[in-house]
Amino acid sequence: MSAPAQLNQLLAKASQHLQLQQWDKAERVLRKALKQSPDNAEILQRLGGVQRRLGQPRKALETIDRALTVAPDNLVLETEYAEALMDLGRTGDALERLGRCIEAHPENTDLRVMRSRIRLGVGDLHGACEDCQIASDLRPDDLELLARLVDSIIARAYVPMETDAAQRLVEQQPFNAKNHARLATIHRLNNELEAATACYERSLELQPGNAEAISGMAEVLESSGDTDAAANLLTPHVHSTNAPFQVLTAWMRTQMRLERWDEAARTARAWLDASPRSPRQSAVVNHRIGNALDRAGRADEAFKAWARGNEPYSRTWNPDEHTRLTDSIIGTFSTERLAQLPRSTRTDRRPVFIMGMFRSGTTLLEQIISMHPAVHAAGERAEMLEIAGTLQSTTGSELTYPACIAETGPDILDACADDYLRGLTDGAGDAEVITDKLPLNYLNIGLISVILPGARIIHCNRDPLDTCLSCFGNSFSSRMSFTANLEHLAQAYLDYDRIMEHWRSVDIVPMHELDYESLARNPEDEIARVLEFLGLPWDDACMQFHRSTRIAQTLSRDQVRQPMYTRSIGRSRAYWDQLEPVRRRLGALVPDTRDQ
Repeated sequence: MSAPAQLNQLLAKASQHLQLQQWDKAERVLRKALKQSPDNAEILQRLGGVQRRLGQPRKALETIDRALTVAPDNLVLETEYAEALMDLGRTGDALERLGRCIEAHPENTDLRVMRSRIRLGVGDLHGACEDCQIASDLRPDDLELLARLVDSIIARAYVPMETDAAQRLVEQQPFNAKNHARLATIHRLNNELEAATACYERSLELQPGNAEAISGMAEVLESSGDTDAAANLLTPHVHSTNAPFQVLTAWMRTQMRLERWDEAARTARAWLDASPRSPRQSAVVNHRIGNALDRAGRADEAFKAWARGNEPYSRTWNPDEHTRLTDSIIGTFSTERLAQLPRSTRTDRRPVFIMGMFRSGTTLLEQIISMHPAVHAAGERAEMLEIAGTLQSTTGSELTYPACIAETGPDILDACADDYLRGLTDGAGDAEVITDKLPLNYLNIGLISVILPGARIIHCNRDPLDTCLSCFGNSFSSRMSFTANLEHLAQAYLDYDRIMEHWRSVDIVPMHELDYESLARNPEDEIARVLEFLGLPWDDACMQFHRSTRIAQTLSRDQVRQPMYTRSIGRSRAYWDQLEPVRRRLGALVPDTRDQ
């Protein structure tokens, strides 16, 4: 048999093994084929894919890299190289490589789809949505890309959400139950509950067991205050080890509201034990188990559940990089440099930034003041982070952010302000105050002060140990993975405390300090002070925040639907021993004994 014939026979045999998912056999055959044709990019590509499936990402990376030396313009190989980098946990390298490929091939939708998926996984929801939007614009008739766009719009959760893409998907595929559920979810998050109900009902007519529609209908009932009806809708679908993830999590939410903590924890544990779950699903469910056990007073078990939930992300944060960023921001916005920086001419007083460490009461405050008729709550906006991330390219500077701020002028700052205000004011009507509740904006106070000199800030403080426990006990995106590791969490808190001390010492826009503990104990007095700071008259509706039908988009959405309570004050003292790594690092910021 001739050499080419032998090679074709080997490749045919490898294809059979690949179809049967016989990865070991496929690898052996592909290695034989590679000996006959060592520079064959197709064989190298197949071999790299097999090595990934065999759990050999380093070997796969070497194989795909070798293939790229043979076929440097092969974009399929580029995507597989990025996948191998992801397998090794090198997310940043994967995104950087894809970014270079997209710059060279801006009209390749596959590259953008892959980058959107990675961005979604690391919590860059705006970036993921942007990639999906461009991909869909490039191939407007591709309904799969349109569906990805709608899913990314929902994940990004900018309210109000535009419905055009979801409506078009329904019109193009009217008998697809998932499309009606997608449109329903957008209506629900826009607080258009009647429209949401109609779309969920249509979805269930087309597919009675559609998990997204069932869980969505339950969320509508829950948001309307009918927790019992929501629980009754979900319960028949939950007591099965095959229950869909979104149905389980929606049901657990109802059980927590009904104070059935042991039942919630027991059912969720059985679901986790039944079969392997994705890291994200395991993280979310374990955190919810921990929260149920915490409310049941079973602190040791709760902390262990939180630790299991945090494990997938506990080593992905780079604390040194974050400390360097903090140092750089403090140095760039020093007293002297801040005085020399130009300012935007946009003096709009409507923007009010609510910020603080995660879990410090920002959502509660947003919900309270959103009840005032002169206030529009715009949720957690990513625009200021995006302005910071793109300022280097905007200025054409060789310096990265924040140093490149020195090379801006009023024109650039005005353009940044206009971009920000365009997104913030969408749907705000004639509101006198529009809130942006992104906690991480505490890093951007200097930037805010030069871009929006008419803005105001409300900084939410909370007991450091209570804050850190609450961060550890909730499932944040992998982008905020410092919350998954006690040492990293303590370092992030120290950096936060340090930069806030800096902002208090320099010339920034007006900032009101609000203590969570004071708000919980004396809500009327503290709310009055906040409204005075905002230049708004008292309104009794602010004391009825828990009756709001507005849907909060954060982990605190259930807490803000309850009247003010004080049970979270000092909650960390039940976890005194478990929090020793945090107490040791925070030093004087925390009390010496658990009784303080």
